Amino acid sequence: MLKRRGRHEDHENHERWLVSYADFITLMFAFFVVMYATAQRNPEKEKEFEKSVRKYFAAIAASMGKSMYNETDFGNTPISRPIDGTPMSGNASAEAAEKLDQLIKNEDEDGGLKNAVEEVYHDVYGVRIRVLASAIFESGSAKLGDTSLGALKTLGKVLKGVNGKIIIEGHTDDLPIKSTKYPSNWELSSDRAAKILRYLSEFHEIEPKRMVVVAYADSKPAYPNDNPKNRAKNRRIEILITNSNAY
Repeated sequence: MLKRRGRHEDHENHERWLVSYADFITLMFAFFVVMYATAQRNPEKEKEFEKSVRKYFAAIAASMGKSMYNETDFGNTPISRPIDGTPMSGNASAEAAEKLDQLIKNEDEDGGLKNAVEEVYHDVYGVRIRVLASAIFESGSAKLGDTSLGALKTLGKVLKGVNGKIIIEGHTDDLPIKSTKYPSNWELSSDRAAKILRYLSEFHEIEPKRMVVVAYADSKPAYPNDNPKNRAKNRRIEILITNSNAY
């Protein structure tokens, strides 16, 4: 009689950990390869990238009519600021404002602009003419008032003879506007500034590319909005003649 053979017992594999260990080593190797590759600098490619960026900004500057860089040698030329924030010397800047103020007085035959202009002053960006909105526009509207023609006529003659960009800023007081046409003071300040630009372009042939419209609503008050007199002064148009043609 044959004797039944005992069941063969499976051999336990004590080396399975080697598989996981090998995977771990592979991952670590890949990690350090990537770290090594990213740590390697390529000066030539970096220089090429920098040059391409400079060419891009040079193209933008050229579209504004001002070249910031030499076409063949970019070197280490810094990128210029959009507006030259470096003020003229105090005397030169004050002199420019004084000359513009005198020019307004000389051209203002009927005195219309004199009553409309609150102040002619200067800052780091150029010379500013601050015009009271009440002398130009109807209340709560961008419609030109009946007495605005004389002031605008003189303003057009003055601005036509100056150099630099002309930035026309619209400002309001802090009281919410109640109008179906203007949902807020942003639209009103924008419309008023645009109306001045259009007038200067159509009636005094000032090139539109020289002018820019900016709406500030009540975000940049000239005076505290704490009484009716100050609020009336904050409802204004500020015309900035910049030191630089770049904007």
